[in-house]
Amino acid sequence: MGRLKPGWTLAQATEQLQAISPALMRTTEPGGYSQSALDTYLEFRLEALPGANGVSGARESYGTPLSVLFGVTGFVLLIACANLANLTLARASARERDFAIRAALGASRSRLMRLVLSESLLLALCGADLGLYIAQTLSSAIVRFLTTEENPLYLEISLDWRMIGFTSLATIGVCLALGLVPALRSARSMHWVIHINRRRFGFQRLLVVVQIAASLGLVAAALLFVRSFRALVTLDPGFREQGILLASFDMSRLAPSPQAARSYQRQLLDQVRSSRLVETALPLATFSSVAACGASAST
Repeated sequence: MGRLKPGWTLAQATEQLQAISPALMRTTEPGGYSQSALDTYLEFRLEALPGANGVSGARESYGTPLSVLFGVTGFVLLIACANLANLTLARASARERDFAIRAALGASRSRLMRLVLSESLLLALCGADLGLYIAQTLSSAIVRFLTTEENPLYLEISLDWRMIGFTSLATIGVCLALGLVPALRSARSMHWVIHINRRRFGFQRLLVVVQIAASLGLVAAALLFVRSFRALVTLDPGFREQGILLASFDMSRLAPSPQAARSYQRQLLDQVRSSRLVETALPLATFSSVAACGASAST
């Protein structure tokens, strides 16, 4: 970790690091590796990255899937907004006579618009609060579900200003989307009720089309996800998964010679094979300082 000099940018620091990388890699070239591994090491180049979010391999591994999930979530939000907009418009249509009576009693158009917008804002705020609570609860549940004793998962999923800001913007947008059109209609409802024939609301039909189209796209994506998940779950690895035990031993502190390490491995394998609980035992790899063996336990 480092701190940029005054007047320097990340691009300038990256150019400097790229320039010194070849000499730095050659100077720090490790020993005991194959030529292909050394060639790969010499091709490494340093780069300056912003440290505000840290450097995480999990971000590189899960960035694309999370982006896809974020897009799917946006589709769900779009469908929910279209559905609520239709319900709000239908409710506003049913209240046309009520709005006309209010207008006849002296209520101004601005007052009717404020009434409908306040109702939409209350609905949006309740949905936002409930969504934040469900998101926090389900996020913790997902992390606990993915965490295992051998591979614990540590993710910071607490609420921060970005999540609250996004939820606030979405709430305001939903409030305007759900309340503006009904509010405009309610302001003119006094003139609508004198008509005998009902108007055909093209905007509501457009919302229905958007909702159906987004739902079909979401269902198709969900089916693809389910098929991929089923393929992963039912994948045949080509070997027996149950009753396999893998054991590794680090003897680097003892610093044994290659002959001593191989001799110890043979003795260990003989002792493991002599156990009545083991069907067979095979060596996986042997290095100068590390001996590893695998045992297949019988069931």
